[in-house]
Amino acid sequence: SKEVKVIISPLAVNEPTVTGTYVYTGLEQTVELAGVESYMTVVSGTKGTNVGEYKVVVTLDSNHVWAEESNGEITWSITKAQAEITVDTKDINVIFGDAITLPEATTNFGEVKVTKSDMVNVGTYTVTYTVEGTDNYDGDSKEVKVIISPLAVNEPTVVTTYTYNKVEQTVELTGV
Repeated sequence: SKEVKVIISPLAVNEPTVTGTYVYTGLEQTVELAGVESYMTVVSGTKGTNVGEYKVVVTLDSNHVWAEESNGEITWSITKAQAEITVDTKDINVIFGDAITLPEATTNFGEVKVTKSDMVNVGTYTVTYTVEGTDNYDGDSKEVKVIISPLAVNEPTVVTTYTYNKVEQTVELTGV
């Protein structure tokens, strides 16, 4: 009788791959991996919230090894989002002396700050709505023009007709 020694080498396998792209939402996200097999165990790194790179660690059972250039660490990332201000940007036209009502603004990220000058005289003014960017999202800015037009006034009219009489007379006006 002869003894035959059989050596079974572990099977070389490829790492799972990241599916989809991930953009900052403000909420925790879980990466989706394609190609995870029953002999693989996802150990860590599948969740992230902020912009940055994350590393998923996957281990294998004893019957498998990683193929060349693989080590069981899969990198994925969350990229910056874009803050978006929603505001009615059509010009606001008012007559001098009238109240000015600015439109309300909302945003998907951050806080909208409103910058404006004192709008008290006739002229054109710019109101700026801004969301400052952060590490997780880029900022946004929108402008609204406020146009204050002169108040129309009626020309005063003389109430009566005056005839020269060598005596001082007082003019009576209406519409003043």
